[in-house]
Parts: sequence; C-alpha cells; structure tokens
Amino acid sequence: MRATGYLIGFVVVGTFTFFFWSNQRTNKAHLRFTRRDVQIALEEVLSEDSCCHDAFDLFLGHPIGDPFLESIRQRCIALVTNDRPEPGRDISHQAADGIGALLKELQERP
Repeated sequence: MRATGYLIGFVVVGTFTFFFWSNQRTNKAHLRFTRRDVQIALEEVLSEDSCCHDAFDLFLGHPIGDPFLESIRQRCIALVTNDRPEPGRDISHQAADGIGALLKELQERP
C-alpha cells in the first residue's frame, strides 16, 4: 500500500515538473517572436480560409521581448477582449479592421 502512495506522488511531481518545464520553454520561445511570426498570427486570424487560430492564440498568450511587437500584441488583446463577433465569425468586423490596421503598421514599419 505504501509503494502505491510513493508511485502516485512520483507521478504527480513528475507531471507538475513536465508542465512547468514546458511552460518555461514556451515563454522563452515566445520572447524571441519575430516580425514574421507576428505577421503570420495576424494574417491567420484575418483569413476567411483559416479553420483555426492557433498561431494567433499563442501570439496573444505570452509576452514578446521586442517592445514594438509586444505593443502590437497588447493592442490585439484590447481589440479582442469583450469582442462580440457576429454568429459564424470568430472576431467582429470592428476587431478585424483593427487587427488589419495593426498588420499594415507592422508591414510598413522598417
């Protein structure tokens, strides 16, 4: 009976350690996001053909080391927070217009 308790404890600690390590790796990778990474995320959420928004969700989920790219991320968060999209859409036309303007700003900035 005692061995079962140790095994359960080992599994719990191992699982926690794995998720902590995995989250740290994601945070470090996200800090190194490039302009191209951000552009892909913005284009993905604006695309009518996109079936999922994994890149956009990842983009929103963690801070970026570059201050300009982080400012775009923060403005995207503000646009989609409390967004009320029409039925059948993932984001409203207003949020899409704002994200489109941010994409244009990203592309035009040297």
